[in-house]
Amino acid sequence: MKVDSVHIIMQLSIINGGLKMKKIISIFLALASILALLAFTACGSDKDGGGKTEIEYPDLVQSEYAGTEIEFMHFWQDADKAIQDMAKYFSEGTGIKVTVTLSPVSTHLTSLNTKMQTNTMPALYTMWPGATMPEYVNSGWVMDLTDYKGEWMERMNKDAYASCVTNDKLYIAPVNMAFMGIAYNKTIFKRNNVEPPKNMADFERIMDVLKTDTNLSYPMIWGNDCSANMIYLMALSSLYQKTPDFDAKVSAGQMNFKNDTMVEIYEKLFIDWAEKGYYNAETCGTIDRMSKAAAQFVLGKTAMMRLGGWDLAVIDELIEESGGSLDYGMFPIPGADNDGSVLAAAGEAVAVNAKLSEKEKGAALEFLDFFLHPAVNGEVCGIINSLSPYSGVEVEAKDCITELGTYLDDTSRGWTTWPLDVQNKMGECLDIVSEKGGKDAKMKVLNEHLDYLASLWK
Repeated sequence: MKVDSVHIIMQLSIINGGLKMKKIISIFLALASILALLAFTACGSDKDGGGKTEIEYPDLVQSEYAGTEIEFMHFWQDADKAIQDMAKYFSEGTGIKVTVTLSPVSTHLTSLNTKMQTNTMPALYTMWPGATMPEYVNSGWVMDLTDYKGEWMERMNKDAYASCVTNDKLYIAPVNMAFMGIAYNKTIFKRNNVEPPKNMADFERIMDVLKTDTNLSYPMIWGNDCSANMIYLMALSSLYQKTPDFDAKVSAGQMNFKNDTMVEIYEKLFIDWAEKGYYNAETCGTIDRMSKAAAQFVLGKTAMMRLGGWDLAVIDELIEESGGSLDYGMFPIPGADNDGSVLAAAGEAVAVNAKLSEKEKGAALEFLDFFLHPAVNGEVCGIINSLSPYSGVEVEAKDCITELGTYLDDTSRGWTTWPLDVQNKMGECLDIVSEKGGKDAKMKVLNEHLDYLASLWK
């Protein structure tokens, strides 16, 4: 389904059971009786009465590389048990012995640097796209996957592919996706005779119209955890400000949270829009609250949801568990005078060691094919609450400002504390919505928060 004028295509497709997200199933069950009242379009389902879809891993055969031993080092703590089980299944089926090593995310790059220096790099290892990639590519430890013919290459989301490219070559395989945009319920939009906005003023006009719809609690609800809001605001601010090199200045540390336009954007989102009743920010924060935000969107209680990859995974799961479908699309974060931009990129990826023996390379690529199979990759993405680049959800990004990884990985920007302090302070910014004492009091608190965030930037 194509959204006219904003160039965003979204098509939901559940492959081999789709995403698994056990953390939200209990929330869904509590809403099951309400969901039954929704006008979902029934669709086929291969689930049993228990409501749980079995993961169907691909059939495996003895490999020509049987007996080869390889190591996979990753940083997904929540998914480690599942990945260990996957490796065991793969080893039993192919004869390739895979040792899985968990590397704490906070020290992952340090561990990789140590292993490079001691020539003990694993066969496969997790990596972030973005600013750190050229360093590893230039070190000679990352295999060029550009001409590899794995089946996952044909299924890969094109924006995930683009964000994993260095020097016009694909060096890492995306495991999940990160993006920012706004989901909208097409049925509700049609009922209110509105279409996706073309600019910021149009966006506010639409929310004013939707406020009059008595079937809605709010025109829009916020999802995603608060650490992502910084990225969202940067994307929005870059468009609102009409500064072509905004993202470059941010990455270089030349512009921070006390920039006048950034303050203006915070004021609009956290104070003005809340006072106008455009959105409910109380659901932003934990996975539990995020899931409730997604449930409100799926229930038709809100027409729009500001979302990232995690939120879409939750929406996808709720729709799948309901055994129905929901007619919704996405539009970009609106700009001041244009139809905006979607920030879309691979979130995390896997690299293959380029200095392996031929047998080890063959074994590593065979495991990579298995790990990126839709059923296997879908299970991992479900556990880590993210969207699979191979899930069938197609996001066409218009005018992407930069890869998400640039903000998260470029240590030259000078974050002295990332991400906990930023995440916590962003969460406190959302609490400004309920601050008592009027707009002046809220602006005082907002500026205190922004002073602190700016101090984290050298």
